[in-house]
Amino acid sequence: RQRMAKVTKQQLVDWRTAAPEMLDFLALCVNFGVSIGLAGKTGSGKTTDISYLLGAADTAKRIYTIEETRELDLFSVDDQGNAQNRVIHTCTRPSDMESADVDMNDLLRKALRFSPDIIVVAEMRGAEAMTAQEAARTGHTVVTSLHANSARKAYGRILSMCQMSGTHISTNILMGFVAEAFPIMVFKKQSPDGTRRIMEI
Repeated sequence: RQRMAKVTKQQLVDWRTAAPEMLDFLALCVNFGVSIGLAGKTGSGKTTDISYLLGAADTAKRIYTIEETRELDLFSVDDQGNAQNRVIHTCTRPSDMESADVDMNDLLRKALRFSPDIIVVAEMRGAEAMTAQEAARTGHTVVTSLHANSARKAYGRILSMCQMSGTHISTNILMGFVAEAFPIMVFKKQSPDGTRRIMEI
């Protein structure tokens, strides 16, 4: 289990992760309802960036997170212990009994009933991508991460995950849906010197 990610804009700038203007642009996207995908390899720092973006979100927005392992810690309180934001953290639950499993797709469908302003789908890997893109195209802001080798290739990766759902929508139409759902795609990479940088937006 990784440590809970909670970072500031200044830390990301000091770590040479991104320029301040890049971080401001992505934060504006999240606050004004533009869905974002963050692509990169394992260990590239995608979760850290998601933590910053959601920490920069308007505290009046309801955030619903879906993870396999809890890494995000977005809930904040003031000095008196009063909640300053509205966050629902959820995790998947594998089970020996298939009927008792709770997967990302289950949690994503439940999320829509909570009227969230922002839905976070950490590490999309399969058929949940179909539900995520549908949510993003129907008025929800979706922030997600996935494994891909570039921002452009991330769209093809999401397309292939959507097809895992067994959809009969043609590839061309489905790719249009994916591009509409995630107009902003970020690619992050870990350099040989250990620095993790946003390479493309």
